[in-house]
Amino acid sequence: MWIVTSLAGVVLFTSWFWLGLVEEGARQDSGQAGQDYADALVNDFGITPVVVAHIAALGIVVATGVWSRRSNETGFIVPVLVCVASSVVGLLLSIPLTAPIPALP
Repeated sequence: MWIVTSLAGVVLFTSWFWLGLVEEGARQDSGQAGQDYADALVNDFGITPVVVAHIAALGIVVATGVWSRRSNETGFIVPVLVCVASSVVGLLLSIPLTAPIPALP
């Protein structure tokens, strides 16, 4: 169970960095292709994979946790807490690394 939970944590952690990379690419392309294209790019290749990764990882980890534990409560609560923690840490660490830096005057 811990191997599956650790892998899911890494996937959730890195999914936020993927979103930041897609947003940066869309930000660079918005001047050339237009803002509508940039918004569609972020929705299709940024937000959708993050949501799918979170739903799939949480489902796999909870199913594995419930299957491998005697108590269904700990098999459900521990994986959910690990997924939430890894996602929050990934989000908090990716913001300063992928946030736009204002141009100097």
